[in-house]
Amino acid sequence: MHDDTTTTPPSAIDPDDLDATAAPGLVVGPDRTPRALCTSVFDRWRCGLDVGHGGLHTAVEVGATTSWNDAVAGRMLRDL
Repeated sequence: MHDDTTTTPPSAIDPDDLDATAAPGLVVGPDRTPRALCTSVFDRWRCGLDVGHGGLHTAVEVGATTSWNDAVAGRMLRDL
């Protein structure tokens, strides 16, 4: 897990500045095609990358990024 301690606090972020494609399965407008997201899950995080991506799985939340490999996919952090 990576902690970005120098990021802007969540209360100072304007929701209109967030990328609408970051939410899983969000489709905006008739000309947008839905993203096929990776189904890998680690503890409470779900990978936000496209299906078939290479390398580590990654979940991005405001102020933090979590990365994991296939060996821990489907497991809980407390069980490691």
